[in-house]
Amino acid sequence: MVTSKLFLGLAALALVSSGALAGCASETDSAEGAVDESADDLTAAGKALIGSYSDDSGAFKTLDLTATKAGQRNVFTADVDTGIRCITTPCPSSEHIEGTFSAGAKTITLSSTTATVHSQHLLGKYDYVVQGDKLTLSRKDFSQSLSKDAGIWPATATKLVASVSGGFIAPPPAGSTCSNGAEYTLVAATKKLSWKICEFDGANPRHYKTGTTTLSAAKLAAVASVLNGLQVATQHNCGADKPFETFVVTTPAGVKHYTDSFYACNGGSDTYVDDIGSVFDALRTASGN
Repeated sequence: MVTSKLFLGLAALALVSSGALAGCASETDSAEGAVDESADDLTAAGKALIGSYSDDSGAFKTLDLTATKAGQRNVFTADVDTGIRCITTPCPSSEHIEGTFSAGAKTITLSSTTATVHSQHLLGKYDYVVQGDKLTLSRKDFSQSLSKDAGIWPATATKLVASVSGGFIAPPPAGSTCSNGAEYTLVAATKKLSWKICEFDGANPRHYKTGTTTLSAAKLAAVASVLNGLQVATQHNCGADKPFETFVVTTPAGVKHYTDSFYACNGGSDTYVDDIGSVFDALRTASGN
């Protein structure tokens, strides 16, 4: 009799334990979005969300969802308000976060191994909705809508610096002060475009040519149109020998670096774009060189 009761008790305990484990598994799957997020959803949604977002009123001041891959996830950066207020300095009331994100058809998850304890509460999973140029993030006791920035060269852009250097070329002739390369600087407020270009003059020594000009509204708009027409790279090429082309855009939200997708396999925090040469063509045309 004792043996029979013991067996029945153990059987009941096994059933209870099995039910508890099944319940936990179901809750975990739901929490992670595994039920309604397929691999295709993740890919399509992640690409659709790529861009720069900003909002002055909430915890996320800026949120950049990039096409740069980090394993199976994509890289994100954000400038956040930690919610901390101090009466003395320094005060950790704001922080720049770098990490990775994954996105499903309905949710986005932000992760970071470097975020401090002050901003970790802003990581994790959010429900999201996209309406026009608005991205709304929400979860229990939190909701914020951010506006998608209007392209690489938004109306708030203040400065552009574009440079090209390196690549496989023959050594410069004796007496040269440069080998190759160019740098263009455009200041939006004054419409001033300045440049420094290493000139090729046959077998003669190479030297930098410098100059500056004030762009008309039409020429400035033409450069802006080319910048905003660029596509963020989705392929991660590994190139060599081509001159290295890159540009930097400054806005009130900060500085963003863009690099030729020909070298996208280098990784890092830069945003890689296709057809970057069109930017230098537009700047050469605007400068008259």
